[in-house]
Amino acid sequence: DYMILGQHFLKQECDGVYTGAPTTDETTLQNYVDTVIAGLESGRYLYLAHPDLINYVGDAAIYERHMTRLCQYLKEHDRPIELNMLGAVDGRHYPSKRFLDIASKVQNKAIIGIDAHSPEQIKRSNVGEQMLRRMAQGITIIEQMEEV
Repeated sequence: DYMILGQHFLKQECDGVYTGAPTTDETTLQNYVDTVIAGLESGRYLYLAHPDLINYVGDAAIYERHMTRLCQYLKEHDRPIELNMLGAVDGRHYPSKRFLDIASKVQNKAIIGIDAHSPEQIKRSNVGEQMLRRMAQGITIIEQMEEV
């Protein structure tokens, strides 16, 4: 067994910022990346779920700078990015092409995560997996995580 980090909120869930809400605030994006890195540094998590959940809709150069920093951290620590099937199948804002372009440039590896919230979602996993593999052109997909 292992745990996966999913950074849905900054600060506390009850009064914190939901990272999936659209924002143009650079501080929110920077805090997201800093918080994720701190969580991974704890050694409790094997990888990061939906790293592109942060819904930064501001300046593209700012997004690229901070998310490149996250991708470089993941590469340096041999952690894959997660290609999130729930987001892809449900048509959410993640997985994000601009994030996958950064991950490809940094040469991150990836793992496909189902993120099933119900048994019915597992039934769609073949379609979702094909979709994610097409989206992740140029990124090496690993088939299984090994505990570290």
